[in-house]
Amino acid sequence: MNALPKPQPCGQNWLDMQPTDNGRHCGQCGKEIYDFSAMSWPEIVRTQATHGNALRGMYAPAQLAPDLRIIAFSVRKPTVFERTRWTLKRWFGKGRE
Repeated sequence: MNALPKPQPCGQNWLDMQPTDNGRHCGQCGKEIYDFSAMSWPEIVRTQATHGNALRGMYAPAQLAPDLRIIAFSVRKPTVFERTRWTLKRWFGKGRE
């Protein structure tokens, strides 16, 4: 199993980021946050290697298990309520917060 460098943290809420083809764009750090949550570990290693191990990403909790030898901070995956609220905002505008 390949160890990756510690992912760089991003404190911005996943739902506040603009969607991209590979995940979301963080307005705070100006980088694309890749959604690795549905990838296998070999796919993550390959994707990171292609980008010089410099990608920031959102990982599923199981991907960050201690046996993967990675200490990481991941962008919190939104709850069903938050995803629904975000979808409704896109359909109907900002609405109430």
